[in-house]
Amino acid sequence: MLKFEKIVIPTSDLGEENPLADIKNINYIHAGYKLSPEAEHYRPAHLGEGMISTMLPYLQQDGYGRALYLKSYTAAILENENLKAVFLPELGGRLWSLYDKVAGRELLYKNETIHFGNLSLRNAWFCGGVEWNVSIKGHNPLTCSPVFAAVLEKDGESGLRLYEFERKREIVYSLDVWLPKGAEFLLVHTRIENTDIKEKYTYWWSNIAVPQTEGLRIAVPAETAYVSTYRRDGYFLDFCKMPRYQGTDITIPEKSSQSYDFFYRTEKRQKYIAAINPDGYGLLETSTEELQGRKLFVWGQGNGGKNWNEFLTKKGDAYAEIQAGLAETQLEHLIIPPSCTWEWTEAFSSVRLERFPESYKDFCGETEEEIRKKYPQGISAELKRAYSRYKDAKFVRVVCNGSGWGALKELERSRAKQSPLSRFCIFPSDTLSEKQKPFICLLENGIFPEVAPDCPPKAYCVTDALRNAMKLSVNTSPNWTALYHFGVMLYAAGETEAARDAWEESLKLRENAWAYRNLAMLYRNEYGDKKRAAELMEKAVSLKRDCKALWIDFAETLLGAGEYSEWLERERKIPKSISANSRLQMYKAMCLLRLNEPEKAAEIIDDKFVLEDVKEGEFSISALWNEIYGAIIAKKYRLADKTEILLAMEKEYPLRNLDFRMH
Repeated sequence: MLKFEKIVIPTSDLGEENPLADIKNINYIHAGYKLSPEAEHYRPAHLGEGMISTMLPYLQQDGYGRALYLKSYTAAILENENLKAVFLPELGGRLWSLYDKVAGRELLYKNETIHFGNLSLRNAWFCGGVEWNVSIKGHNPLTCSPVFAAVLEKDGESGLRLYEFERKREIVYSLDVWLPKGAEFLLVHTRIENTDIKEKYTYWWSNIAVPQTEGLRIAVPAETAYVSTYRRDGYFLDFCKMPRYQGTDITIPEKSSQSYDFFYRTEKRQKYIAAINPDGYGLLETSTEELQGRKLFVWGQGNGGKNWNEFLTKKGDAYAEIQAGLAETQLEHLIIPPSCTWEWTEAFSSVRLERFPESYKDFCGETEEEIRKKYPQGISAELKRAYSRYKDAKFVRVVCNGSGWGALKELERSRAKQSPLSRFCIFPSDTLSEKQKPFICLLENGIFPEVAPDCPPKAYCVTDALRNAMKLSVNTSPNWTALYHFGVMLYAAGETEAARDAWEESLKLRENAWAYRNLAMLYRNEYGDKKRAAELMEKAVSLKRDCKALWIDFAETLLGAGEYSEWLERERKIPKSISANSRLQMYKAMCLLRLNEPEKAAEIIDDKFVLEDVKEGEFSISALWNEIYGAIIAKKYRLADKTEILLAMEKEYPLRNLDFRMH
């Protein structure tokens, strides 16, 4: 049975999207990596391939805070005698809950709140349930955005289709979800469609949150594993034999001293991963052979990991993530050929062992015995057979809408006399909104509309067809807005110098904060000219003083150039509603410290300070705390020895709540 109901979840306000284009602001999750000699010997096949340097055309979702509000969501609910599955189409189609009605137990980690944090490709992310990560390494760019939810029907049964157009790789992905009458597992059939005439990089990992209870153990059919750790300069990939790494059992989450990714090498074995409690009960994920990778992520028992758990959950519940993906590791992308569809099937169910052996080998043996009972013909064969009855299900109607970008792409393809974007999904024209309107005008009339220069950009679009149309538009009917967007399109296509020229031409027609800012980011991030970048940011904020994102970029530019006094002078002129932003307050404290005023910096950075958008892998706030209070201790006790300073700091000013280090 499929139904749609309203549910209420305490949620942070996501806020407005950041209007600024991503100009080589490479996220930590796309940082570099190093390999140990043994990992190099077993080097993953596609390591490092397909990485990106910009998230264009997407805007960043960084307008959230920490306050919680009661928010109503439309939930898609599939239910039978055994299971109840709750999906949230407005939040990336997240499987929010999978409840075992027979056992009376929740199978997933179901967060009681939605606290956004800076962990995804577009910044905002939240933990809990099952997240569907597509196209690009990291958390799905649509994880905090609506996706389409439609009703399917077959022989009197109703199923759910969740789908969207992913704009970075320009692919369509969809999940067909069924819960047959009497079934003990939730069936999820996933597709990635590349309907273009060129090959593309792609990616998939199903990210499954489970409660990290005492004694929880992971069962997975692997004899070796890659071990990824988080360092200041990126990732370090090592290699080990199961089940131990440096003396620690890597199948027991609570044993990990720090944050780790364990990528289990399942090779040609059956594909599954299970998280099982000491009473023998737990969650089992299985799939057809296409999903070759399996992973465990843990925050670890370090102070930083515990703080992340506290930051993302209501009660500070400990959770871990078991995952299933297309590649061996998450440092890889695979190539999907032209005019090609990739498909696979997953199943989520409970598992109960008759006994819970201490030996890992025996533990896996018990798990596989239970799996054989569930899948007597083998996992892949049984799942293919289970899904075969639904493969020609009828698409009935769309209940929840996603974005209008798929509809815009359909319009673009139609004008080029190309086939539809998808064989399985429809993108209704009534989803087109103000965000797509200027790009429709460009397609249909050859003109990109001009707007007032103080209006922040609502959206970007960087497809080849629209870039070609924009080139004609700026040659025949140039205006500052068209040239600005043309520059963004050129930059996304890797034409950096042409992008700079377009933004400079935009400014000749009309001064605007957006072109000044993009040029500043080029000089800062591409050319390394911090002085010129600061000059350009000064002009940008003078034209648009009420844009928080511009002030943050200005602060980072001046601090990067060592202009601490200059930033404090500019900071006094920021509107109070903006200057209260926690990141800007942190930058103020940094400047005070650099100007030898640690006591004033400590008035900002105390044990009650919260950096609302602290980033996964970010060391700045913990480093700042140590510098501030190290300077205070050194002055107070006239100490010079670093060891003595650290010992005194640990006693008087221990780093606790602001420690988000993942090592």
